[in-house]
Amino acid sequence: MTLLIQRILLIILQQINMRHLFFFSLLLILSSGHAISQEKHPFDIEKVPVYPGCVGNNNEELKQCLMSKIMAHIGDNFNTDIPSGSDLEGRQRIEVLFVISSEGKVAQVEATGPHPSLEAEAVRVVESLPQMEAGEQEGKKVTIQYALPIIFHVK
Repeated sequence: MTLLIQRILLIILQQINMRHLFFFSLLLILSSGHAISQEKHPFDIEKVPVYPGCVGNNNEELKQCLMSKIMAHIGDNFNTDIPSGSDLEGRQRIEVLFVISSEGKVAQVEATGPHPSLEAEAVRVVESLPQMEAGEQEGKKVTIQYALPIIFHVK
């Protein structure tokens, strides 16, 4: 279902007439999050990190809120003028790896992309995420690693 939603959003966004069309894909943000220090069930987080302002009755609602808040943060803060100085065209992808520490801080942010300026911008935006309530596994606060692909089109 997530892939279908991604495709629908991409079609909608492609209809918008903008110089730079950005589509942020957060497909992996929740599915790849795992507790680094856990050996047992590393991909099943008992309590995901909680983004400021998120409330939910269960872990799934908190995951959805986390995803939408991170997507909004990236959309609001990513400098869309950066690709204009490069010769980039078409679909571009930046892979961002980061952790939400056991203290709830975003750390160890790394990015790989088609241009150093895009990598630096992705790192800057992810590092600017607010402090969160840390995730938990077996009643203990844990560091959780995430992979975040940012996919966009340059026209």
